[in-house]
Amino acid sequence: MKDFINRWMTRNAQCQALLACGIRHPDDTTFNQTLASGFPEASLNTSWNCIVEAFSFLRQQQPDTAQLCWSFENHRVYAAIRADQTCLGLITKTGTSTSDLTAIEKILSEFRSLRCPAPKKVTA
Repeated sequence: MKDFINRWMTRNAQCQALLACGIRHPDDTTFNQTLASGFPEASLNTSWNCIVEAFSFLRQQQPDTAQLCWSFENHRVYAAIRADQTCLGLITKTGTSTSDLTAIEKILSEFRSLRCPAPKKVTA
């Protein structure tokens, strides 16, 4: 499942406003993609871990929390978490266009609804 989700992110997490993105898997491994300078992997990993902790805390009060957004002076951080505790984080520029916001919503929605395809049967 991890490889499937990582490949999905590489193919689908794309829009002009996107600066960096990453997946934090339930086993604490991460997969990152940077599209701009200034986003070291260690910092992204720390960010995704903090986001998972935020989801954990918020779900104690509101169990159906599945998506978050933080706005900063120059960036926005979007995050979504799946039932299997896999988390997607997206970092964008602030002031993104309507089309970029639509693309971001689509990325987050697709991520939450991903289903791993059944393994192909090998015939002898």
